[in-house]
Amino acid sequence: MKAFRFMIRRNFLQKRKNLIILFLIFWPSVQIIFTFINLLNDPQMYVIAPNQAAIIYDFNFGKIAENLFAGVYMYSIPIVMVMLNSEDCIDDQTSHLKNSIVTRIGLKKYVILHLLKSFFVGFILVFCGLMLNLLLVHIVYRGGLFTGLSRDFYDHDAYWTWMLNHQTLTNIIHITIYAFLAGLISLVGTITALQVRNKKIIYAVCVVMWAFLYINPYSIEVLIKSFRFIELKFQIIAFILTVTLCVLYVSIGLGRLIYNEKKNS
Repeated sequence: MKAFRFMIRRNFLQKRKNLIILFLIFWPSVQIIFTFINLLNDPQMYVIAPNQAAIIYDFNFGKIAENLFAGVYMYSIPIVMVMLNSEDCIDDQTSHLKNSIVTRIGLKKYVILHLLKSFFVGFILVFCGLMLNLLLVHIVYRGGLFTGLSRDFYDHDAYWTWMLNHQTLTNIIHITIYAFLAGLISLVGTITALQVRNKKIIYAVCVVMWAFLYINPYSIEVLIKSFRFIELKFQIIAFILTVTLCVLYVSIGLGRLIYNEKKNS
């Protein structure tokens, strides 16, 4: 466990990584300021209900600036995950620290600890950032009633009715899924970095993977945006396909590393 604690602790020893951590935690909350300013400048705008002011809400009531906050956060996830977690693998190799750690705990455990640390850090930071945003909108927009949602729109849909009756829980579920997906793309970057030393390739793999997950017919957008008019069955399929693709990629990479270790031993 000393090696695992070291892997996590060194994230806080570099200024660049500290800035990334601050970005992941506080960027979503900065959006609240711009949304609030727009409300003050628009006397015809109703006071938004807290759950609909969250950054993960599908229909943002703000203007371009607020939507940019959500977009920048989402599109930057693969890049910041590589910077925060995957580059450690390359640093270990260039500094020969990897040889020292592998000698003590073995290559298999070294790889698994890197993967665990990568998923854990990615999940926790994104989860905390989005939950902080949700907490603050409940404070800032306390008493707001305007949702823009209609119970009659899908009054025949049990899932839609459940979401309207449990709006805060719905946001928390989507936040958890968002954080889980961030952890998955972090795993993709780390397993790539454990095999390839070229940073450009690692960044390219993660960005392409994230883009594919976003633009394919079963887009992750339906998972990270709350209160979308999408059937639950469709969302479940999108989640299963996304997890399967990422886990398959990581499993193949892990298998290659273990195979090469046995081959070289």
